[in-house]
Amino acid sequence: MVSETADFFGFADETLEKLGRRREIAATVPNFMIGLAVLAETDLIGVMPRHLANAYRSRFALATAELPLPAALWDICLVVPKSALMDAGIAWLFNAVFASLQRVAGAEAPASAPQG
Repeated sequence: MVSETADFFGFADETLEKLGRRREIAATVPNFMIGLAVLAETDLIGVMPRHLANAYRSRFALATAELPLPAALWDICLVVPKSALMDAGIAWLFNAVFASLQRVAGAEAPASAPQG
């Protein structure tokens, strides 16, 4: 999670809370560029502004998918390293999170399948 103050609660958590859901946060970083670098080197999944994820998707070898939740101020997407998707468990988790959030959000937010 990107947080200048290392808080483990953000706008995505507010949206999830309203839907009766929550997420587990493994780490916080001070900015999105460090977040992208961390995602590229781990099997973590992140949420960030779509334009940023798409701009650096190739550079960091990441796959992206639209996050099927209403996003407060930004268009956001789910992000994972492409190499991590080679692990069946990570690929399953990424797709399960995507499918689950898509079901929870229903028709409120359009979503697209993961892209790499």
